[in-house]
Amino acid sequence: MSLHHENLAWEIELPALKKVVLLAIARAAHLNNRECWPSVQHLAFKCGMSESAVRGAIKDLTELGWIETLKVPGKRTVYRVMLGVEVPA
Repeated sequence: MSLHHENLAWEIELPALKKVVLLAIARAAHLNNRECWPSVQHLAFKCGMSESAVRGAIKDLTELGWIETLKVPGKRTVYRVMLGVEVPA
């Protein structure tokens, strides 16, 4: 659990649904590797929204570069928070 990543997420300007999902993922992320693996169902419960809304927010956050989604066959999806990470030019 990382309040560091959550604090960074508060500084990002995003529409409410995307921001709530980003905050939930950032809060769950480990400080050292920035990774977490909450289920979509768990995120939907925590965020008070439908699973389809969470999936849409995750897709948008991935496209915007705020998170990376790592899919491993037979295992849970891993989310990596990219807040505070410099992207090479």
